[in-house]
Amino acid sequence: MAIPKTTYKDYVTQFIYNGIMERRFKPGTRILENELSIELGISRAPVREALRELVGEGLLSYQPQKGHTITRLDADQVIDCYETRGVIEGYAAALATPHLTEEELEELFTLTERMTRHARKKQHRELIERGEEFHSLILSRCPNRELLASAEKLSRKLHILFFHYWGTLYSAEEVASRHRLIVESLVNKNAGHIEETVRRHYFETGRKIASLPEMIPNKETS
Repeated sequence: MAIPKTTYKDYVTQFIYNGIMERRFKPGTRILENELSIELGISRAPVREALRELVGEGLLSYQPQKGHTITRLDADQVIDCYETRGVIEGYAAALATPHLTEEELEELFTLTERMTRHARKKQHRELIERGEEFHSLILSRCPNRELLASAEKLSRKLHILFFHYWGTLYSAEEVASRHRLIVESLVNKNAGHIEETVRRHYFETGRKIASLPEMIPNKETS
């Protein structure tokens, strides 16, 4: 199927993102611009643009003479990513609260229920998608565009980490209770409590991932 020219860069970006999610591209794997261009049947310019974007998001690393590789995060970097997102989204959620309607708050409760069902059925991709809808709905009501841009820069990296590890982090009931706490804080409209609840939501996950056995060797050798 032909790819519309205006979406070439986005197509390449999504192709690499999916490859990392599905573990076809593992940490340290080299991503060669020319080979990717041939495999996808498109010119090198949009491939180069996509690689540059993913370097900016931290999903790829680039070194002169060595080229692009899938980023290998150590435990400290995982914590940094989650704490940064927690601080940003916590403040953004507090700013968003006055602009959230009753219907949108109900939708957040509905998304929480759907995430719980996906978690029980171990539907990883669907769980990530509903989680993205949940957090995106809150962020969409934040009037500070700079905060949103900063949060978006971390989104794909956190999705991949959570997709790979959530099954060892939380039960379906914990997925539900953690997101329900966020919605309840939004309903109560206490800005300080909202900020703290969202921040804790991310901090806890980052530390849980960083403490997993597979992360410890990376931390020791970094």
